[in-house]
Amino acid sequence: MKAVHSPTSLVASVIIVVKNDLGVRDTLAALMPQAKACRAEVVVVDASQPAVLQTVREEFPQVRWEFYNQGIKRFTIPEQRNLGLKLAAGNYLVFLDASCIPVNGWLAAIIDTLDSGESVVCGPVLDTNPKNLVRYMPGRETRSYIQECTTVSVGLRRTVVEAVKGFDERLAYGEDVDFFWRVSDAGFKLCSDPRVAVSHDWGETNEQFRRAFRYGKARAIIHKKHWRRRWKQLLITEPHVWVYPLYLLGLPIALIFPWYLLGLLIPMLKNRSFTLVAHHLVFAAGVLAGVVTPLEQR
Repeated sequence: MKAVHSPTSLVASVIIVVKNDLGVRDTLAALMPQAKACRAEVVVVDASQPAVLQTVREEFPQVRWEFYNQGIKRFTIPEQRNLGLKLAAGNYLVFLDASCIPVNGWLAAIIDTLDSGESVVCGPVLDTNPKNLVRYMPGRETRSYIQECTTVSVGLRRTVVEAVKGFDERLAYGEDVDFFWRVSDAGFKLCSDPRVAVSHDWGETNEQFRRAFRYGKARAIIHKKHWRRRWKQLLITEPHVWVYPLYLLGLPIALIFPWYLLGLLIPMLKNRSFTLVAHHLVFAAGVLAGVVTPLEQR
């Protein structure tokens, strides 16, 4: 059954959080025509230095720009997302990451899917850089249900946010995965629709390595938080989260048995890439850091 929108209501609010990322200009250039066509507002919660995005703000005066004073805090993404949710006036709530470029019809597809009765809809992230090492959100050919999603590109009903009380502001990273795990635990299905696609460049190799460490650390922290409900997922469906960390912990063995280092030949031959295996090891180092990091890490 399709939702009924009043003629004067905002059908959706698209929320973007940003900090010193000039790539948000390209995001807005692709998004604004879609927002106008779909009777949607665009809310940008900006933690940047005041002058960094000045020209972008001037180019898109129709955007609702909300400054977020970071103060002495290092990490504010979950707080920015929660502020965006509070400011949003649309019937549907949509998140889009800065520097992501939505395909034509992206927002209309989100609204159509939510109108059809789904509670959450996300889509694939299309790689634009051949140097990308990992596909974080691979695409699917048909609409289907998945186990988790992120805020890179997602739309949801207000009832979903009301059920889980927003993002956990104790988390520095991984707050979106944690959010959607709680959404799933609350009984909502996560729908993936190939029409809800965005393209994204994950950056140069050194940037991807830094992200791998942060993501590994976040993965360990949120697994500790959800251990009772998610331990099988970690042990069975995510072996990379524990196999590589265990290998790193065993490295002192190589001082006595150098052949231990040959264990890396298996993933190197399988992936045909030393760089990708190194990426996994950096992720594993992040996991080990997350294991000893308390949830209240600020």
